[in-house]
Amino acid sequence: MRLILKAVSHAYDGLHALGPVDLTVGAGRIVAVVGPSGCGKSTLLGIAGGLIRPTSGEVLSAGAAPEGCLNPLTYVFQDFALLPWRT
Repeated sequence: MRLILKAVSHAYDGLHALGPVDLTVGAGRIVAVVGPSGCGKSTLLGIAGGLIRPTSGEVLSAGAAPEGCLNPLTYVFQDFALLPWRT
């Protein structure tokens, strides 16, 4: 599956937080997003993973997921976002 972000940007309550970002990730590629605190890494990954709707721009995915794959994107939260009672 290929992931494409076109001119993606995001703002929280009018405060510019990200973008515009253009990014293409080829099928089968592994990508690490690194940067200082507050630079928009979590926002970018949230948009790419479909957890956050961008203020502007578009997110496209092309191709088929690998056979047997429930979700072709993997997202590792920095906090216990899904099951806060689990450690």
